[in-house]
Amino acid sequence: MAKREKFGKFVLLEEVEASGLGTEYRAAKLSATGLEKVVVVLRVRPDLSANGDMVKSLMDQVKFAAQLQNPNIVKLFGVGKVEASFYVSHEFLEAKSLHAIFARGRTEGFPFSADHTLLIASKICSALEYAHGRKTEAGTRYFHGMVTPGNVLVSYEGEVRLRGFGYWPARVREAGGTTSEEALYLAPEQAAGAVGDTRSDIFAVGALLFQMLTGEPFFAGGREFDFGKRLADAKLLNPTTDDESLPKPIREILKKSLTQDPAGRYAEAQEMRKAVDTLLFSGDFSPTTFNLAFFMHSLFRDTIDRESKTLKEEKEASYAEYLTEDVKNAPKTSPGMPVPSPAAIAAAGAAMAGAAPPAVSAEAVARPSVTAAAPAASAAASSPPLPLVPPPPPHAPIRASGPHPSPEHGHGAHASPSPPASAHAPSAHVPSDGVSAREAAAGFTFHQEWPRHPPP
Repeated sequence: MAKREKFGKFVLLEEVEASGLGTEYRAAKLSATGLEKVVVVLRVRPDLSANGDMVKSLMDQVKFAAQLQNPNIVKLFGVGKVEASFYVSHEFLEAKSLHAIFARGRTEGFPFSADHTLLIASKICSALEYAHGRKTEAGTRYFHGMVTPGNVLVSYEGEVRLRGFGYWPARVREAGGTTSEEALYLAPEQAAGAVGDTRSDIFAVGALLFQMLTGEPFFAGGREFDFGKRLADAKLLNPTTDDESLPKPIREILKKSLTQDPAGRYAEAQEMRKAVDTLLFSGDFSPTTFNLAFFMHSLFRDTIDRESKTLKEEKEASYAEYLTEDVKNAPKTSPGMPVPSPAAIAAAGAAMAGAAPPAVSAEAVARPSVTAAAPAASAAASSPPLPLVPPPPPHAPIRASGPHPSPEHGHGAHASPSPPASAHAPSAHVPSDGVSAREAAAGFTFHQEWPRHPPP
């Protein structure tokens, strides 16, 4: 068993992967009574944690990225600081990064098929399509900037997720937070020192697709070469026929995404996804998550059972020795719902029935009966806090809270009246510690030891 380490509200269980920004651990997030859930904690490198400007920008960018709610994007949970180390926490998935898959595939001689590569590329494009539709606080279009093998996860169930949003806008490269291997997936304009834009992400997806098909990075031999000749000479690592060259439809997708000039690439991630999907569902491939899951189980057959057993033991383990006073006294992440008074309950019931509310004496309103209030208070004390609900998509239609009258009934006597807002609306909750209401609704938190302003 790996040596465990107490880290603020977390217990670091096992190192998962390392990157230029820091080291990732599978970790147990603690509640007042023990394990709350298993998460992933990225512990930022000590030298980067000491860079006040970089970590402040990183924390701000990750807060913004936490608003991204999409099935193909890894959910961020929080950021913070424990002693001298900053960290980012996100959801744990039983998955492997493309970086780990590439390494195991080389060892086992078990490469991706074209079906798998196109499906993964399509899912990455879906995540980017959603993210590119958002705007930054400055009004510019949001983009990832570091779509690398380490930031793409493929689960054992065949699901694909993208992580690492917010790292590139925080200028981690200027602070030395990227490796030479990660730099292989930067678009030419980014490698030249420019910030880049959404089209830089398009290039990165093309670079990943190229490597999944051929087994080697697009820039493996450096950046000074003819891009067109590189594609023409490329060979499939797992051909299904005697012809090892890239099929023409795939080569056309790569040619459109891997161009030196950003203006020559797909203008939108949606455009690239549609091109990939058109080929993927042409009848020549079998694009299913089941097939991708089978590939993952075949490639990691010797580790899946062991990891599953370890995870089960970690979830059942006792963490009492790690429950320090700061964890025991930590506030709940979800505010409790207020318990309505008997008068409010009676008024709401009468309004729902369409009748006038019964008369309630001023004494009853000011001093509810003990027998009526006690069960409600007891229920509130014994019931767990209500779960947080993620925010709706930014352009989701707004639905009325009351029942909708049918067209034939209109708004006449048959239409059901809407309950008064005062009878149902919970009290407003204003989060503290620099977390907006939208971020709090998404479950995003700050560790209590994180200062509002990192030291310069």
